[in-house]
Amino acid sequence: MNAFDLFCLVLVLAFGIWGAFRGLLRQIFGLIGFVGGIVLARLLAQSFGDAFAKDLGLPVAVATAAMAIALFLVAEIAAKLIGRFLHKRMTGGFTKAVERGGGFLVGTGKGLLVAWVFASLIALLRPHLEHLETETSLAKLDLPHSHVLSVAREVNLITELRGPRKT
Repeated sequence: MNAFDLFCLVLVLAFGIWGAFRGLLRQIFGLIGFVGGIVLARLLAQSFGDAFAKDLGLPVAVATAAMAIALFLVAEIAAKLIGRFLHKRMTGGFTKAVERGGGFLVGTGKGLLVAWVFASLIALLRPHLEHLETETSLAKLDLPHSHVLSVAREVNLITELRGPRKT
């Protein structure tokens, strides 16, 4: 395990601990708000943007972008408020333990995903940053021997680095 692997491990653990403090319901509703906001913005922004562009005399692209942001924020805020309300109701001994333990698990899952995306970006950029890796303090990370980067090269969340698969 090298410094980059250790950094990714600390990142995952930090997300897990943060998830335990936030609790399971707040974690889940935060995720629902994020995904729901994207879906709402994608489905409704164009029609609302067209209508507001006509009413307010704005360019359609500006009105659509503003509506997408507004719809995303409404969904995100509503989900966070519901999650916070339900989280405060989970005060009993057993339910509090489930809330904290579940929050830790969901937070750890989020941390794994964030670390994987970060490692995938590094794996994608590494061939183009040879001088940065050898001539700066990044050399201390020992990226060529990182287990996390080897996994990210095999299963890259950003793009397929190996090219098309041959069958």
